[in-house]
Amino acid sequence: MYKYLNMIEDKIKLAILEGVTLKELSLQEGKFSGYYSALIIKKYPHLRTLLKVKKDHRFRETIDKEVLSTLIKEEKLSSTQIGERLGYSNVHIKKYVSQLHVELYNQLIANGEHRKYNSNRGKQNINWRNNKGKTYTEIYGEKAEEMKLKRSIWLKENNIRKFATRISKPQAMLYGIIKPHFQQAELEYEVITDNNKTIWLDIAIPDLKINIEYDGIYWHTKNKTTISLSDENRDEFLRNKGWRVFRIRSMRNLTEEELKTEFNRLQLI
Repeated sequence: MYKYLNMIEDKIKLAILEGVTLKELSLQEGKFSGYYSALIIKKYPHLRTLLKVKKDHRFRETIDKEVLSTLIKEEKLSSTQIGERLGYSNVHIKKYVSQLHVELYNQLIANGEHRKYNSNRGKQNINWRNNKGKTYTEIYGEKAEEMKLKRSIWLKENNIRKFATRISKPQAMLYGIIKPHFQQAELEYEVITDNNKTIWLDIAIPDLKINIEYDGIYWHTKNKTTISLSDENRDEFLRNKGWRVFRIRSMRNLTEEELKTEFNRLQLI
């Protein structure tokens, strides 16, 4: 029995040294692909060290060290950018550097964390952390207005509002005032227009076809050029569909008491 076990151990050692994977060895002997891997875990855990050593030596010096050093230290490229340039995956580059040029590894990781540009395309990354708190003008310079408009249009065309979970504080307070009187009231109620566009009602009472909008300063000063429908066209569409539309407008955030007063003026209760 012990002689048999020794033979198995020798066989596994020989396979590792010859570069045969445990999966290949298992399949060669007609066993399931993970047979020898499981066997090492159960009976030969000491062979895992040999496996690790062998695995660490699978990488060969295929990239000139001076070239690699220049890309990392001088050009400050990330692993993805280096991989794109040299024809490797970013995972391969990370492993290659960590095993063969460990002195460059920390710099490589730092390049990825601090890069100002998206990995492959060389385009400015507006999510780069050093841009936090900066205006469009500070980031894009002369193209600031163009980029701001493009982003607003993209958000509108991709209906990004349906993913939003943040409701303005006055709108939330107004909803809290309305809900006790109309239990069927809903926030951000979706309505599809005749040309298959989506509009969102701040607060809707669908059964009664009542729409109550809270128009704060932000919406009317920042989104005039990008909203899918003007207030007038939107209200006309809703009224043609049998809705009653009420608007509470303010150039500042109203308090809860002020919102109660505005709601009572609508005379819905």
